Amino acid sequence: MQKIKKITFVAPKIAWGGAERVVSVLSSSLADLGYCVDLVLYERETNEYPISKKVNIILLPKNEKNQNKLIYLGKKLLAFRKIIKDGKPDILIPFLPYQVEHTYIASRGLHIPMVVTVRNNPMFDTDSEKQRKHRDWIAKRVEGVFLQTEAQKDYFPESIKNKCFIVPNPINQSIIETDCMVENNIKRLISVGRLEEQKNFSLLIDAFAEIKRIYKDVTLDIYGEGNFRGQLQQKINMMGLHDSVQLCGRTNDIAVTLSKHDLFIMSSNYEGMPNALMEAMGVGLPCISTDCPTGPKELLGANERGILVKPGDKEDLAVAIKYSLENVEEMKQKADLAKSYIVKRFSPSKISEMLVSELEKIIF
Repeated sequence: MQKIKKITFVAPKIAWGGAERVVSVLSSSLADLGYCVDLVLYERETNEYPISKKVNIILLPKNEKNQNKLIYLGKKLLAFRKIIKDGKPDILIPFLPYQVEHTYIASRGLHIPMVVTVRNNPMFDTDSEKQRKHRDWIAKRVEGVFLQTEAQKDYFPESIKNKCFIVPNPINQSIIETDCMVENNIKRLISVGRLEEQKNFSLLIDAFAEIKRIYKDVTLDIYGEGNFRGQLQQKINMMGLHDSVQLCGRTNDIAVTLSKHDLFIMSSNYEGMPNALMEAMGVGLPCISTDCPTGPKELLGANERGILVKPGDKEDLAVAIKYSLENVEEMKQKADLAKSYIVKRFSPSKISEMLVSELEKIIF
């Protein structure tokens, strides 16, 4: 059987988002394992995720002269096509919807295999229904569809299901090497994610307000940025929680940040395979999550590695937080099981080898 030698990833950047973090971990791990890895980016950021020096980063041209959007897109796709043609990868792996569309267009006629990636709940992975139809149309015509969980496959018709393969997200080695030391009391709560409707931090703040009436010394730190920051800050101020709920912005060291807290809470309406929850589990932090589609149930199991609550249910979430505060030893035991589960299954090298195995099945 032939073996993959060169892989080209495509991503908007390697900062801020969960998909971008996965790209940085996967490309680095594969490069360190000896594969030739190109990473095509749309832009660079100052606070990027760590990436191996062995990864060849290629930056697409920027629209520096304020060209007409269509003219600029055409020039960018031509430059992208030249990168693909000259690079001659064995497989193209674009992350996120626009990158899937652009990679498909730029690579037509070059006879280079490509997979569609889905990094969230398939129903909400795109910005619009039109873009979702574009993704599904492309998925029918490429070699494979790269999913994170088995539950994501249920969205697709049989014609696409047959092309789907499951490879979960890897966890950065720094997460695996960090141990959270929860003391006898749970006081410092944390949540991490983009400040957008999907993450439903408003629900978390409402539930926390219920807890604050009973436990005066608990605090909640929310890490992330997004369009809902102003709205959430206004809610915090109106509820009189400005001394105990903080919007902390982004963190450059998620492992250290998580390890300084006692309980992680995810309040999302939907997910793909939630990196933030995996990272909290990976450092050994007790976890609560909504049982939203998709990912949390696969990670936490039937409450043996954390607590699942009904999505959108403030009372259920408040009850779970209260239970955690009153049953610290049980939560620490769940956290130990969670860390062991993550370490055994989601190390970068293990996930990289799993990905290569799946890719070789579909292209050779």
